Amino acid sequence: FWIGMIFTQGSLAQPFEKSPSLAPPPWPAWAHEHWVWENEGTEISAEALVVDYLKHDIPVSALIIDRPWDTFPSNLVPDPQRYPHLGSLIQRLHDRNVKVMMWAVSLINENAPEFSEAKEKGFFVNGGKIVRWWAGKGALIDYENPDALRWWHSRMNSLLDLGVDGWKLDAIDPYIMLAKSRNPVEGIGQVLMGAMNRSEEHTSEL
Repeated sequence: FWIGMIFTQGSLAQPFEKSPSLAPPPWPAWAHEHWVWENEGTEISAEALVVDYLKHDIPVSALIIDRPWDTFPSNLVPDPQRYPHLGSLIQRLHDRNVKVMMWAVSLINENAPEFSEAKEKGFFVNGGKIVRWWAGKGALIDYENPDALRWWHSRMNSLLDLGVDGWKLDAIDPYIMLAKSRNPVEGIGQVLMGAMNRSEEHTSEL
């Protein structure tokens, strides 16, 4: 699975040119520097991770705060137990010239409070078809629905307003095939296997 990194801040250079050149690349320089990552952490452990690296003269340009940092997987609401002062943490890390990336997927689990609102407003793919993924069961945000996209971005903006620099987009893209499937399936493996079988059938016909 691909893990996408989206940078939301920093100046960007001009788009790629047709021929090689020494022009600056279209991404910030810190993207190539040392990143650190923490899973199942807290506000205290996240900051300690960065500070410990710096104490040993190991530079850090960015910290990835992985799940779980929110109250439900990717509902984008900071967990008050794990990260009670997320904005202050981000500011302290910025004071050390460390960017902050947050884990996110474009899916909301069915047990999250935000699920019912999104489903009632038609913001999910395939009417809110539930898919089983590696962190529970939920429905994918319909990026082809402008209202759904505005709603989702407004939730992301609340984190960007705290100073978040970007997102770790984590391995949810294959599940769009599961969400859009019209057949009852048990998991992503069946969908991928079905796609492989169809590909082989098409190849044999050629």
